[in-house]
Amino acid sequence: MINNTQDLSKSSILWPKIRLSLLGLTLVGILGVLFKLIWFPAEDKKLSTTDFVFPQTVPLSNWEQQETRKLRLIPKKENGLRPGFDPGQLYKYVKDKDALEVEARYAKYHGNINSHLIVYRQLPPATISPKIKYLKDTGYYGVFTHKNQAFLSACVNPKGQSTATEQQFTKNRYLNSWSIQRTFLWLIGQEDLFDGRCLWTLMSVPISNYDPYLLVLEKDLEDEYQKLETAWVEWYRWWKNNLPSY
Repeated sequence: MINNTQDLSKSSILWPKIRLSLLGLTLVGILGVLFKLIWFPAEDKKLSTTDFVFPQTVPLSNWEQQETRKLRLIPKKENGLRPGFDPGQLYKYVKDKDALEVEARYAKYHGNINSHLIVYRQLPPATISPKIKYLKDTGYYGVFTHKNQAFLSACVNPKGQSTATEQQFTKNRYLNSWSIQRTFLWLIGQEDLFDGRCLWTLMSVPISNYDPYLLVLEKDLEDEYQKLETAWVEWYRWWKNNLPSY
């Protein structure tokens, strides 16, 4: 009985010391992080997408890639979305008499396909209104027409599914992009707490038998949209396996 009492007494003395030591270590760690951020600030990777290098080849079944080239960088004075500019690549494919073009931009912090179209394709606001669709194993995307082309556009997100609107992009970012590793990198000033990257994709095919004097109806675009959606699924799956982790 005496031994048990002595053990309890020792424990009651030791525990406050242990807790104080743990608190001290935590405080030292926090102060160390703050010291590093103040005196040795890390490069601002949050605004750096220009070091991303697009592959020369992205395979799509039944399509033959004919050409690829870099897209023009958009100077920040022309870019109303954020400072800096986003690298891009254009891929051109053919299949029999069909032609497919895919434009991709590696961006951060914005996932609204309408805004991307305004900045990167210089389409005047309110000239297009994408119809938002959803595929179970892929996510959201938008389809629309402009002049003699049918288009499909979406963000390929590193985590979660694809998105087409700013609301979908933001929701996906907060629900799916957090990780313990990212939290550590955030603490030392290397990364955002939530991954804000988007591989903006814009696919297009010519509209068959296009006549500028006739109204293009939804039923007239079924073949074009089917070509785009089939290519989109493959494109999405390839990039989900090949986007850099950070």
